[in-house]
Amino acid sequence: MNVRGMKRLIRTVVVVLAIMGLHACKSNSQKEKVATDTFLNDVKDTVSTVDASAPPPAPADKEHDVHPIALTPTVSAKDVEFASAITNNALNKVNTGKMALEKSTNNRVKNFAAMLVKDHTKLGDELNQVAKDKKITLPALSGMAEMRQADRLAMKQGNDFDKAFLDAMIQDEKKALDICENGSKICKDASLKAFAVKTLSVLKIHLDSAQAVRTSLQ
Repeated sequence: MNVRGMKRLIRTVVVVLAIMGLHACKSNSQKEKVATDTFLNDVKDTVSTVDASAPPPAPADKEHDVHPIALTPTVSAKDVEFASAITNNALNKVNTGKMALEKSTNNRVKNFAAMLVKDHTKLGDELNQVAKDKKITLPALSGMAEMRQADRLAMKQGNDFDKAFLDAMIQDEKKALDICENGSKICKDASLKAFAVKTLSVLKIHLDSAQAVRTSLQ
């Protein structure tokens, strides 16, 4: 190989080496960029999940907790039983009384229903205050038997509803009288005993009225 050929070969080798060097630099640069981007993304994700400027979580609101701490009544178990039983009975009469106000077209039936709702709502408010003072947890809804009774009444119409409603209320008033008569004797708490005695007179008026209206429907 002459001198000119040798120079040409050397120039070719130099160019090839230069090109290979550029590719190597470019490849390394890309790898470094990928590594840098991955690191920055990891840091960004960490910062977004932990916000140091966010305020600390608020303390639990125990008063409105869906699972409040059960209260410990300051009265006897018999007193709690009386308060719960008469509350359940009253809730049923308020609910069915409101139903009668909507479904009945008989004025005497509607007047009796209105009296039920008014009197038992007032008595319920008084008992709730006593229960609060004594740390008694009263039922908020009627029992299953009372709900089934309401379902049966809801299926009736006209005079059939009026008769069934009054029959149910006569039965419930007699049951409430038994509860209050028993409560007036066995309740040890003075407030609950006084409530039972007071409620007896109201229930007797309701029973007499229900029986009189029911007789008028014969």
